[in-house]
Amino acid sequence: MGLFGTVLKGVTSLIGSNSAKKASAKAQAEMSAKLQQAINQSQANYEGIRADYAGARSVLNPAVTGIGDLLGVNGDQATQSAFDRIKASPLYESLYRNGEEAILQNAAATGGIRGGNTQRGLADFGADTFAQLIQRQLGNLGGLANIGLGATGATAAASTGSTENIMNLLQQMGANNATGIATRGGISSGMWSNAGQMASDIAGRFALPSSNSIGNSANVGAMANINAILSNTSKLF
Repeated sequence: MGLFGTVLKGVTSLIGSNSAKKASAKAQAEMSAKLQQAINQSQANYEGIRADYAGARSVLNPAVTGIGDLLGVNGDQATQSAFDRIKASPLYESLYRNGEEAILQNAAATGGIRGGNTQRGLADFGADTFAQLIQRQLGNLGGLANIGLGATGATAAASTGSTENIMNLLQQMGANNATGIATRGGISSGMWSNAGQMASDIAGRFALPSSNSIGNSANVGAMANINAILSNTSKLF
């Protein structure tokens, strides 16, 4: 291969290496962008799930507080307030009024409306009705607490899944960036190696003794062409 051919081969190799570096950078950027989109989508999915369960989660604390009030966990004053609310509720008033009327009607029919049995019956009925409503309220609050716990658990599971997915995607992004940097580093190393080899080949050729002035003139012309090629090539990097 002639001197000029050696230079052209070296320059072509350098141009190809530079194109490979640009392609590597482009591929890295595109992959990173896709991974970032996946991260954003994972976060958006979690936020959507969190919003969907927000209403169900919101009943947990009031339900637990209500259970504690009725069971005396939150103090006597809180318990008394809870009892008063039950007694003042339309449901209790309706149940007690209907039961009271039934008891009085039965007493009137048997002639014992003013007797002690009637008074004890009314008192027992009121206490039983009150106790039933307390149990009913505890059951209702327990149901709400279960709904809140379920929603909280589902939200926590979604958060864990989203976090794991995002961490995995970030690891992929880091690996992608590291691969891109390493690839371009290897290409750059090869470019400098090729450039050094080309320079060595050129130096070796010009180190040979020329047989006549015609050969020297040819070498000068070749070097002019080589310098022009190298000058244009340097603009690529």
